Amino acid sequence: MNHQTSDCPKIIANALFEIQSQIGTLGYDSDNGYANYKYVSIDKYYEKMRPLMNEAGIMIIPDELESSITDDRKLYRAVYQFTIIHKDGAVWNFPIRRSITLPFTGAQSAGSALSYVEKIAMRTIFKIDSGEKDDADMLKQEDFSTLTQEQKDKIDELVEKAKLSDEDMNALYKWQKVEDLHEIDSDQFENLIGALKRKSK
Repeated sequence: MNHQTSDCPKIIANALFEIQSQIGTLGYDSDNGYANYKYVSIDKYYEKMRPLMNEAGIMIIPDELESSITDDRKLYRAVYQFTIIHKDGAVWNFPIRRSITLPFTGAQSAGSALSYVEKIAMRTIFKIDSGEKDDADMLKQEDFSTLTQEQKDKIDELVEKAKLSDEDMNALYKWQKVEDLHEIDSDQFENLIGALKRKSK
């Protein structure tokens, strides 16, 4: 018998309702120091949701539909679709899709994107009270393109301490694709600071 359907099978609907009825507020467990806000990590979601999902007999499977990097290599965008499967074989293929655009910082951007959309999928499917601020509030606090004066001063301090040669400086400019290190995106700040600290030793 083929249990796959775009309509929600009753066994899955009951499982979703059962899980939703048992969820409380997750509570913060992580901090974003730059934007000065607390958030709920993907590990916290797993810790809270895995036992409930196991008991109800369901899994939520993510599938990356598409991903791309902007021509200037500053942004990464991905679209995922989630399928809900019951341990007895029923499948709900209703198109639960989530997309995300975030600063491109290398291979870790793919992991960050998946973690974020998994949280959002679980939060919306089960109506989880996470305690997190809305995305719009987050974006008001975060500026992915501009460094703070404190960050610029830290760069200057480490550049001076490292006593970098012209060749080293040119390599940093080429790496960050800027003509002034103060012009780097804020999401690249930690990578640059790490490189400067290594040069300072």
